[in-house]
Amino acid sequence: MHIRFFVFFWVIALAMPSASASDNRDPAAGHGRPSAEFDRDGASGNSASLYYNSAPEGLVGNGRSVVKVRPAGFEFFSGGTASGRFRLVIGNETHDFPSTVARSEFFPGGVIYSMNVSGYDVDVLHGALPDVPYLAAIRVKSGSNRADKISIEVESKDTPQLSPAGRTRLDFSNGAGLLIVSAGRPMEKTSWEELRNRIESPYQKGLLLQTPSKKIDRAVRFCQFLLDLGYDGRLMVSELFRWRDIWSRDLGTGLAPGAMIGGRYDAARASIQYDLNRYS
Repeated sequence: MHIRFFVFFWVIALAMPSASASDNRDPAAGHGRPSAEFDRDGASGNSASLYYNSAPEGLVGNGRSVVKVRPAGFEFFSGGTASGRFRLVIGNETHDFPSTVARSEFFPGGVIYSMNVSGYDVDVLHGALPDVPYLAAIRVKSGSNRADKISIEVESKDTPQLSPAGRTRLDFSNGAGLLIVSAGRPMEKTSWEELRNRIESPYQKGLLLQTPSKKIDRAVRFCQFLLDLGYDGRLMVSELFRWRDIWSRDLGTGLAPGAMIGGRYDAARASIQYDLNRYS
């Protein structure tokens, strides 16, 4: 009964709409509030995406890392001290990515910001993988002048280092230029679609709901992503930004039952053992 009640409360709390569309916060978004949401019923298909006509700050990571992301760059909150930004280079001219975008898409595991930079449509995908604490894919679609020499400039400092860094010339032979940068180790060559699928695939299987409410179905997937984001391999936490610790009541009323229902038995076991050792 306790676990059933917890699951009901868990999904309802994250699925409840705000008083207005302008106050509707995405579970994976950071501290910013989107100006407007347009729901494309993402949870009815294989994705659980939320779409916004603005650029709220987002969170990505694999638990051992938590990274704040935005259209033009990133900043590690835990798991490193790196921060950086991306810029578009047309010929010899450098162009900053705008802070306002045409659209942003939040899905369990990642964020995509879409914008126009000096006549070029640019998409930035932020995410992480179990063995990659942070990655970004920058896709540029051909502009009006196909003769332009287009590069992406990656500026980063501190650790983990991003690879590749500096300026990278884009190849438009397939119609769009793509650059994938990652922290810790170089990424193997892949497509935009395959990379996005790898980021989201853990939340397209396992514990999934199909109810009359797409918001509840979607909230279950986002909750599992937040459980993963809050587990650093040693301890699950409910407070990502204040402290890396846990209260016994957090384990009993939320995290441990949620982790076990979602198949995250190792995370639940490690966190319970941590708490038992502390009070034994």
